[in-house]
Amino acid sequence: MLDTQGYLVLFLIWFISIILIKSFLTRSQSHKLPPGPPISLPLLGHVPYLGSLLHQALYKLSLRYGPLIHVLIGSKHVVVVSSAEMAKQILKNNEESFCNRPTMIASESLTYGAADYFFVPYGTYWRFLKKLCMTELLSGKTLEHFVGIREDEVEAFLRNILEISKTGKAFEMRQEFMRHANNVISRMTMGKKSIKNDDDVATVRKLIREVGELLGAFNLGDLIGFMRPLDVQGYGKKNWETHHKLDVMMEKFFKEHEDARSGDSDRKKDLFDILLNLIEADGDNKLTRESAKAFALRIRVRNPCLGRVSIQSDRLISGRFTSSIPIFMVTVTSADLDRDSGLVMREHL
Repeated sequence: MLDTQGYLVLFLIWFISIILIKSFLTRSQSHKLPPGPPISLPLLGHVPYLGSLLHQALYKLSLRYGPLIHVLIGSKHVVVVSSAEMAKQILKNNEESFCNRPTMIASESLTYGAADYFFVPYGTYWRFLKKLCMTELLSGKTLEHFVGIREDEVEAFLRNILEISKTGKAFEMRQEFMRHANNVISRMTMGKKSIKNDDDVATVRKLIREVGELLGAFNLGDLIGFMRPLDVQGYGKKNWETHHKLDVMMEKFFKEHEDARSGDSDRKKDLFDILLNLIEADGDNKLTRESAKAFALRIRVRNPCLGRVSIQSDRLISGRFTSSIPIFMVTVTSADLDRDSGLVMREHL
């Protein structure tokens, strides 16, 4: 017992010494970094300055140190931008130097090795994916192809609201809007919508919700390098299990669409059919099956509502409906910060 305690004490002394020496050597190097808090603790960095409300803490630090500040979170160096002029310098004038987003544990596990266009490194393949999104997947022609689906779902949505109102019972419009948005996106992507709580579409919706929660979860391994392979919080196992179940469902949908394409050529195509066409297309840059799955996942996990749909009164009157995918940008950082804080993450090349 005494020998074990002695070894443990020696290990702690060695470990703390390594951290202090590394911290001293890092400080002695001349980095051209923006101003920031003066005191950085081992392992924690500037975390004590941040508090529970990250956006408010960063705002207070920007008032003291300026619109461009440096913060050390764990072992990650973060540059925080809090003014429009500085954001313009990074997002426009120096876009290529800050175009990548850091690869987090959850994004790497859940998006097929960061094959999603949101996380894929900037380069030839990223430009290829962007071109596909603009010309094939999210083009005006593609959205016009799904007009009939949106009109049908708007009509079904209004009919459902009318039937509920006749009963005189109170109900939450938020839930009805979410159900409507899910039905529109499910029909546009998979060609069918959820009818029962235990069908394939409902199962995918539950898995998508799990993916959203895991992508937004705080993982120590993202901030403290040596804890990445240890999986102290158990998120690595949860990521793998959720990814495996979701991949099984994705492969099932792709197989169903491949069988349907060989049998009925006159049926209305959905997003999975378009993705299969792009996978089978000839050319130097081909859409991989993993990127296709990641894109289908991104469409559903874009926000907590599984795809926000905006309904405008003039379009409802004319029987037309347009879905929009909003993107919110508050500030820019180069570290793996929590998505729920509203911060946009960029990685310096």
